[in-house]
Amino acid sequence: MDVVRIGVISVALVSLASLPCLIAWVIVNADDAADRAGKTVARLRPHTPAHPPIEDTAARLRELAAELTDTPRDALLRRAELTDRYDLTLRQACATMDIPQYLTRLTGDDADVERLRLEGELEAVGLVLRGPARGCR
Repeated sequence: MDVVRIGVISVALVSLASLPCLIAWVIVNADDAADRAGKTVARLRPHTPAHPPIEDTAARLRELAAELTDTPRDALLRRAELTDRYDLTLRQACATMDIPQYLTRLTGDDADVERLRLEGELEAVGLVLRGPARGCR
């Protein structure tokens, strides 16, 4: 019985003596452990893209361009609404493809020229902006 008692007391004393070392080790390595845990959680979390698929954006641009073409010139309010939606979608496509754009700063003829420039840039990277909209044959 005395041997067991001495063993338990020895283990307890060694544990108490090594406790400061264990605490120091945890403090020193806590940042690395937190980084590893954060990276693991990020890997396990499902990835959500920042932008919708570029194919959907291009199809929406084609749809809006067709609507703008079909809208009479005297329907000013409708044309302004469609142009705003087209510009928003165009800016979204540029953000997805990392193309700098200045549509938000321009008005009138300057905005028209910027739209043409952006359409050319997007077509240069392979987007089809002319042609049938989705669902049209």
